[in-house]
Amino acid sequence: DGRRRAALQHNRRKACWHPGPDGMVHGRVDLAPDAGAIVTGALHTISERLWRDEDDRTPDPSDPARGRSVVQRNADAFVEMARGANGGGATVGRTRVDVLAVVDYHSLADKVAAPPADTATDHATATPARCETADHTPITPAAMRRLA
Repeated sequence: DGRRRAALQHNRRKACWHPGPDGMVHGRVDLAPDAGAIVTGALHTISERLWRDEDDRTPDPSDPARGRSVVQRNADAFVEMARGANGGGATVGRTRVDVLAVVDYHSLADKVAAPPADTATDHATATPARCETADHTPITPAAMRRLA
């Protein structure tokens, strides 16, 4: 059911950062799929809002904040998310995060209730469970239930 893999992924989580020789801060984050979906969902939500509300979508050399590239906007979203977590910046309150996921019925329902007798199947021969985020990152049914 993926619990062992999920526990391994959880134990391997990490975040680190260090200053580079150019003065920029370099970072790396490794997250389990469910935690990653929450973080990337929040970043996508903020990045999308920045694109719709602030970017002119036309680069202007005299104003570097206009016409940001996707990766620049994602970096700005990351900073805005951190400012919101610290109670400052433009983000007020909680940012709504949408996590879109696909899960087959049996993976979700088997732990909730036994299926009706007329729909019971031999799960040993059934098609492998499909449980993933919208970007096709595999996720365990247990993690899906936690997110739900």
